[in-house]
Amino acid sequence: TNFGEIEGIVSPFGIKAKVFIEDALGNIVQTTPEADGTYKIRGLLEGDTYNVSYEAYGYLKQTISNVSIIAGKETLMDPITLIQ
Repeated sequence: TNFGEIEGIVSPFGIKAKVFIEDALGNIVQTTPEADGTYKIRGLLEGDTYNVSYEAYGYLKQTISNVSIIAGKETLMDPITLIQ
C-alpha cells in the first residue's frame, strides 16, 4: 500500500476547529477534530508533501508546510494551540 496518514491534536477544545490537508496539486481534504481535539486523516499518498492548516472562527490560521508521508505509517503532528 502506498498510503499513510496524518494525526494530531488541536486545542483549545470545543472551538469547532477544522484541519485542512493540501497536496502539491491543490487538492484539499478536510476534517473536524473530535471533542478532545484529536484528528486523523488516512489515505494520503507516500512521496507527496502536504500543507496542514488549522482554522477556527475567531482564531488565527496556522499552517505547517512540507509534511512528508511514509506508506503504512502515521505521521504524528506536534500539538497545535490556536490563538485568538
